[in-house]
Amino acid sequence: MISKVLCLFSLIYLLCLDSVQAKRFELLWTEALKVISITNASKVRELTEIAKEETVIGEVVFSSGQNIIAYTSSTTLSVWDINEQQTLWRLPITNGSQLSINPSGERIAASINYGLYLWSVSNSNEWIELSTPSQTNVRWIADIAFPTDRNEVVAVFAQNGGLARWNAESGKAIFEKGFGFDESTSAEYAILSADGELNVIARKGYTLEFRDTKNGDLLKQIQLDNILDLDPSQFRFFIVPLAVSPDKSTILISIESLDGLQPNRLAELTVDGEVTLQIENSHGMIWTGTFSPDGNIIALGNRQNGEIYLWDAQTGKELVILNGHDEWVTSLAFSPDGTLLASGGTDGTVRLWGVVGE
Repeated sequence: MISKVLCLFSLIYLLCLDSVQAKRFELLWTEALKVISITNASKVRELTEIAKEETVIGEVVFSSGQNIIAYTSSTTLSVWDINEQQTLWRLPITNGSQLSINPSGERIAASINYGLYLWSVSNSNEWIELSTPSQTNVRWIADIAFPTDRNEVVAVFAQNGGLARWNAESGKAIFEKGFGFDESTSAEYAILSADGELNVIARKGYTLEFRDTKNGDLLKQIQLDNILDLDPSQFRFFIVPLAVSPDKSTILISIESLDGLQPNRLAELTVDGEVTLQIENSHGMIWTGTFSPDGNIIALGNRQNGEIYLWDAQTGKELVILNGHDEWVTSLAFSPDGTLLASGGTDGTVRLWGVVGE
């Protein structure tokens, strides 16, 4: 009897949860979402939690058509339909990290299982493993993108540095180039611009490099300790390039004081090395960041407490702090129209944020 009562209560509880979740979805999709802006950022709130994994979320991305969200975790690759509010497909994987969807919204490239793979968005059974002639760096992929004007997949590598390009339809290797960094000057971080045309590399020795992704040619090399007034002889810093602005005019970087003797900072600089903004960051380690589609807002994720910060990209003014994740925020992405912000974390959740009504 007790067992039957417990089962009944469990069923009622699950039905209530489904009802609450359904109401949250109904609120999200039936009321008009506003573009997240500097003037309404204080009204951004969590709209829904679309995933609860048992492992770390690697990256979250939107499709250009805004109806698809894809995300990786340590054990899964998932594609979620925003309009239908359900998972389209989900695959068991190992070591999921970087992720990208092509401009047409038809292809997904993902760094999983210590390799790089290409899928059809609509069918998880249609996939290609991407390889290079040397196959040296594929397991060290730092970022992936689909260049807007080229039917290609581009991947950039950390450690020794390098990039590779493949045809986005056939998966055929087109180009590969290693940069040959040694241990003392290795690439600690590498990111791509949203259009896949610019590669930004943070190397040991406080060196920032800008390279094109067609041939890997060096466009500019900047010594950050000089322009940011860092003193490596006295203090230790860790440089993390977070994002490239939509127009590729500005690079956002995080400067972390490893010995705690200097304040952490965030800075924006141009490709020519002009520092346009540098402010102290009192929130702790920031290893995740992105620009809004119009470039006016920066979203930042805390590596220590799960907070998300929205800042004015021009002034560095903090607009709002978003609380929801329990642990490190690993990924942030704005929808192409700027109405939604997706976040993933080591707490295994993927969350959507936005402004509903005003």
